[in-house]
Order: sequence, then structure tokens, then C-alpha cells
Amino acid sequence: MPIAIGFLVATFFGARSYANAVLLITAANLSGSLPTLAITPSVIRCEDNREAAWLATRGVIIGLLLILAITTIVVHSIGMPESWIFLSSYTSAVFVNGVSQAVQNQQVRNFSALCHAGIISAASVLAALCSLSFLRDLNVFLDTLGITMLLVTIASFLDARLHHGVAAGETTIKPVGAGQVWNALYSGLFGLMLLAGLFFSNLRAKNSGDIEGVVAFALGLQVFSVVVFVPGALSSYFIPALVRAGRGSAEGMLAAAQRTYLALGLPMCVIALLASPLLFRYLHIALSLHNLLTYGLIQAAAALAALNAAYNQLWVSMGRFALMAGLSALWLLSLFGCQAIFGRDTVLISLSLLIAYGILIIAAWQAARRAIHEIILVDTQK
Repeated sequence: MPIAIGFLVATFFGARSYANAVLLITAANLSGSLPTLAITPSVIRCEDNREAAWLATRGVIIGLLLILAITTIVVHSIGMPESWIFLSSYTSAVFVNGVSQAVQNQQVRNFSALCHAGIISAASVLAALCSLSFLRDLNVFLDTLGITMLLVTIASFLDARLHHGVAAGETTIKPVGAGQVWNALYSGLFGLMLLAGLFFSNLRAKNSGDIEGVVAFALGLQVFSVVVFVPGALSSYFIPALVRAGRGSAEGMLAAAQRTYLALGLPMCVIALLASPLLFRYLHIALSLHNLLTYGLIQAAAALAALNAAYNQLWVSMGRFALMAGLSALWLLSLFGCQAIFGRDTVLISLSLLIAYGILIIAAWQAARRAIHEIILVDTQK
């Protein structure tokens, strides 16, 4: 959906508007990261269907109020107050859709989740395109898309809540414990720090003054999200099964996840690099070494991020949310440290992303070795 929005904006409103739209989408991802990643892992890991729906409903109410406050602050901080309707509605829609998908994935109704996502995307894009018939204005186009997406997403959530919550029968809902609250907070902080790094990198690139470099960076981030999304989204399918299966085969589980995610992430990264001449031509930016390096370094970082998704799957299935937050804090500090040293050139900002992900992968690999050793030791003692 984000890349579809980006290319529609590029087609109808030009490359400069495209770069601004990507910044807004990155800001939306940041604004919704804390509530989304605080709630969805808890829902997915539930073994009781009714409890999952109960958590999702309360999470949506709290999350929407939080998003309303966050987007109001963010839209003014980036100097685009005219985009508040789009930012708040799009962020809310992505959040509610994430929770709705989690409810359906928790019951292993994966085909239903895919159908809902397809309907939401199609309806939103169609409504936005129809708005062009009345007024060729970027803000109207984006606002129509965001509002439609939010309305259809709310309908999707209510449908998931009705079918997968009420149909689960009578079950005693356990009170939410302090441990669950802390896990939700750590999980939300994990996503918040990762997306904060991408957002501030995008904002830093925009302030570099290199117009073509900014567009190349925005394009790199959009393709980055596609390369990372596919393996990352697989966690919604794997984690419910892993939670039900237990943790005895952690070593084999991690190895399988690494192979799967690399088998998806690396080819997608190669395809993204091969497609760069066509994408650059479409956006009317020069196929220069500087722009190619800006774009290519981000895709190399995306391949590492796809591998890191395998480790994230392990941490979520094991309930190691504090460790996830700690690793993302290490990533963010590494990124900001590199950017402080390198400066504001878009190539060097992209290089900072690659170095930070490299440090993250090494730290995650070491942590995974220790975690698996602990599990094997506990199983042996039993």
C-alpha cells in the first residue's frame, strides 16, 4: 500500500510531492508504531480466541487516542500542518488493520486476513483516484485515501471481532498482569526506535538540500519497506504455531527462519537493484553514481533487516520483548552515531543505515546463541 501511494503521487503530482508523501508515510509508521507493536504481538501469542479479541478491542480504543495525540505533534514538527487529516487517518487505519490482521492470524485464518487487506487497499486507492475527477489537489487526494482506508479498516476489525471473538464461546478472561503490560511496552518501544531511525534519516536527507538525492533516498526507503515487509509479515503466520508448539526446538526454528527470510529478502534486494534504472527514469532523476549509491546502500540494509526479522520471530515466540527493545536501542544509537560523524549527504545517511543494521545483526546473533543455549540447558535439566 505505501509504495502504491508513492507512485500514484509521483504519477499525478511529480517527484517533489512524491518525496513529501514518503516522508508523511514514514511519519505515519513512526506515529503508529508504539500502539501497533505493543498490542499485535500480545494478540498473536494468545492461545485463547476470546481473550485475543478482548485484548484487541481495548487496545484499539487506547491506541486510537494515542495516535491522535502523536500525529498532531508530528505533523507540526515536520512543518506540514495541512497534512494532518491524512497523517492521522492513515496512521489510525494502519494501526487498526494491524490489530484486525492479528486477530485473524491468531486463529490461523490467514486467507481471510489476506482478503481483508486486499479489499482495504483496493477501496482506498479507488476512492483516491475518484477524487481526482473532482479536484486535482494533493491534499484532497491523500485525505480521501486516508479517510476511506480508515472507514474500511474499522469495518474489517468489527467483522474480525464479531466472527473470531463472539464465536469463541464463553471463556473466563484473565486480568492483564504487570508482566504483560511491560512486554507490550517493550514491544512498542522496539518498533518505535526502529521507525524513529528511519523517520529522522528521511528528515535529515530532506534537509540536505540535494533534491535528486532526496528523491533517490525516498525511493530507497519505499523499496526497503517492501523488501523487509514480506519476510517480516511471515511472523504473523509462524508465531501462533510456534507458541502452540512450545520452545523445545528453538535452534532448528531459528535456522529455518533464517533460511526462509534470507531466501525471500536477498532475491527481493537483487530485484530492487536491477529495477533501479526503470524506477529512476519514472521519477525523472539522473542515474548518477551518487543516486545509485544512495538507493543501493539502503537496499543492502534492507537485506540485513530481512535477516533480523528471523531473530525478531524468535524473540516474540519466546516472549523476550525487553531484549528486542534493547537491540533496537543499540541500532538507534549506532545509526545516530554514524550520522553525527558522516554528515547530511544522502549517500552517507544510507551508509549509516547499513552499518547500524550490521551491528544489530551481530548483536542479535550473539543473543540468539545465548538464548538457545539457555533453553537447551533447561531442557537437559528436566
